[in-house]
Amino acid sequence: MNKYLFYSIFSYSIALLLCMACEEPISLDIESIAPQVVVNGTFTPNHPFQITLSKNKALLSNDATEFITNASVKILDEQGDLLKELSYQEPENVAVPYYEFAGFQPQAQKTYQLAIEIPGYPMIYATGSAPNSVPIQSIQTEEIITDSNTSLYSLKINASILDPIEEQNYYHLQLYYQQIASRSTSNGLVNKPDSFIPIPIRNTTSQNTTIVTDINKNGILFTDDQLNGAQLNFQFQTVLDRDLTGDNPEIIGELRTISKDYYLYYTSLTRQLENKDRPFAEPVIVFNNIENGLGIFAGFNHHRDSVFITQ
Repeated sequence: MNKYLFYSIFSYSIALLLCMACEEPISLDIESIAPQVVVNGTFTPNHPFQITLSKNKALLSNDATEFITNASVKILDEQGDLLKELSYQEPENVAVPYYEFAGFQPQAQKTYQLAIEIPGYPMIYATGSAPNSVPIQSIQTEEIITDSNTSLYSLKINASILDPIEEQNYYHLQLYYQQIASRSTSNGLVNKPDSFIPIPIRNTTSQNTTIVTDINKNGILFTDDQLNGAQLNFQFQTVLDRDLTGDNPEIIGELRTISKDYYLYYTSLTRQLENKDRPFAEPVIVFNNIENGLGIFAGFNHHRDSVFITQ
């Protein structure tokens, strides 16, 4: 910022403060900005479309998210013909409501249009597609080191994929462990429901330098720009707790082959969140492919592979 502009802004701010101290208060007529609609609409083949709609909030607001329940949400084909209208769903065991038509699932390599009508807002549009899936070649573990004083242990997880040649691909690789239904701990037998638990990644090593750690810190986003058609190898370092995982947990790698819009949205969102506590960092504008709104409507396709830890 130009230093003279900075000083002008600073002086103006001080003047405002001084004016506020006068006997005659000054009222500023500042027009409030109406909230915009935020669309969360990532989708994948073999799973129904689920679209979440909410209103955006001020940056420092602690208010609860306001979800939109009175929208007309339609999925159209590439030519604009209606395929299905989604209905509002608010399941008891799900924290975030969504619009869905059960049984209606997208297909890979097909383009879909999203049309949303909400009273008081202009029509909202978006277009997205899901690419074909690229499989994980292998996932393995090594260098398992146990802490004799605690239930913690460190390990390295190796994953590799073979990138298809002569095509632009975008990826999102995530790591989980399978939480077993019952396990023995120092306090006895504990029962837990089966579920996928994110594995926190402490460090990533790869010949690919386009890596961006995702916002959940259990995966990475990357492209094949530097190594198109090559085998891509990744090594992740992590620390797990045996009291949570059991002695022989299953390590799962999920490789999402993602659209370019998906990649641009989540990498920019990650960079913005990383900069939130850095006042002098370059501002990051989150990618948006929603016309007359904010958010994302984009597809992905996924493949999973797994390995059991033996200690």
